[in-house]
Amino acid sequence: MSDVIHRPPSPRFRARNVSVSTQEGLSHGQA
Repeated sequence: MSDVIHRPPSPRFRARNVSVSTQEGLSHGQA
């Protein structure tokens, strides 16, 4: 059960989403 709780990290998942959003935004802005 530890794996299940360790698998879905709320703070880490959000940080990764923000990173992707920032990269996409920068890419679109530069393009």
